[in-house]
Amino acid sequence: WLAELEHLDSMKFQFPSIEMRLQVLSAHLRAIVIYCPSSALRLPLVELLEAEIKNNSDVNRRVSAALALVTHSSVCGPLNRAQWVLELVEKLAMSPDLAPVFRVYIGQVCGFWYWFNGNFGPALLTYERTAEWADKLNLKVRHFIALYIIGSIHIATGRDSEGEVIAQTLQNLSRPKNPFQAGILTYFRLFVALKGQNKQAAIEEIEHSKILDELGSPFYSCGRRIHAAIAYATFGMFCEARRSLSELREIVSVHYPLHESYFHFTRAFVAIREQNVLETRDALERGFETAKLVGGPGGVGWMLGGTTDVLAAALKLEIGTATARDWIRRMQLTCPDLNLPQWPWPIK
Repeated sequence: WLAELEHLDSMKFQFPSIEMRLQVLSAHLRAIVIYCPSSALRLPLVELLEAEIKNNSDVNRRVSAALALVTHSSVCGPLNRAQWVLELVEKLAMSPDLAPVFRVYIGQVCGFWYWFNGNFGPALLTYERTAEWADKLNLKVRHFIALYIIGSIHIATGRDSEGEVIAQTLQNLSRPKNPFQAGILTYFRLFVALKGQNKQAAIEEIEHSKILDELGSPFYSCGRRIHAAIAYATFGMFCEARRSLSELREIVSVHYPLHESYFHFTRAFVAIREQNVLETRDALERGFETAKLVGGPGGVGWMLGGTTDVLAAALKLEIGTATARDWIRRMQLTCPDLNLPQWPWPIK
């Protein structure tokens, strides 16, 4: 169907209206971002949407296009490219002509951008509101995704009990034959296994998570490798962790070159568990340096609670201290070590 979208896009001058053209461009960009981000058509589509969104009068079409641009900025970077689009979306969200379903889309995509920026507080509030709207409108997939991000934020910030509640809710809502939902559930079950130090269960969930590769999306395949590397390293299975790291690096280098920090921060976690100070230092230095390319922490929040360990190590080694402290504040993380004076404690 990507080929069909490309065909429609090539017929742009035959569209009966600019609204229809904008709709096709938006769908095409969203599909490329998730399924084929290395496509040579990606950046030209972004430039076309950025230009045409300013000339369209239909509120719903403009919101659809704007959200495609925000999704692109979040997943492919740089994050600040979507700043003006977010401001536009906030204005369009006040329009009485906006369809209710688009309010759910706005919450989902804007919350996603906040999450990738490390602004976990606004992301959580946005997704909680979005989950409520999606539930009222019976948008089951959107409701499921909103709960997934809410649970991910709880896990990343150390609110384990809340994360477990979300995991159970998702389990009750999931459809067993849906590979996306099945894959998402493995993320939460893997978290529970890690918390309970249940090695066998963790290994089983890593195997189950391979269903995400069936989606054909490098985005989800990237997340799966991060989770696998974290889990393997947690249980001292360093050969397996290194294999996941190698696969992660290949996916990132081909599809998400601006997100090289994904690889380096995950590598830092593995090196910390191996007690390899030299590699930990190298991974952290390169992680903070490459994070400048995307303009924020990006996928650091995906690390199954390992984010605090990585940023605490950065503070101890005095690497990227200012950036680490800023991310910790924005993510509202809990310090894993009470004897860490460099941590930005909210009260002293």
